[in-house]
Amino acid sequence: MEDAARSKRSKLLKRYYIAMRFGDFDEADLVRDQMDEFNEEEITYIDPKLVITPDTIERSMRRHLTTETKMHNGVLLSPYMKAAVDDVGFL
Repeated sequence: MEDAARSKRSKLLKRYYIAMRFGDFDEADLVRDQMDEFNEEEITYIDPKLVITPDTIERSMRRHLTTETKMHNGVLLSPYMKAAVDDVGFL
């Protein structure tokens, strides 16, 4: 049950990031409403660390942006490969 809640939480945070990234504010508002509903579920009373707070959203957005800088054409590269791609300019 907790794994399912963690997965749902993760998917909500990812959907929110994607909506904000592409400027889809209607979808972002919808996801925020779904986050509020998630926060009211019984599992969040059992494990309060699962609650999605504004701080949780901010950390998630920062983490996504950091990961995005390590990508090339949508593929996450190791630091070594990223340096090689940056030097050559392509894979």
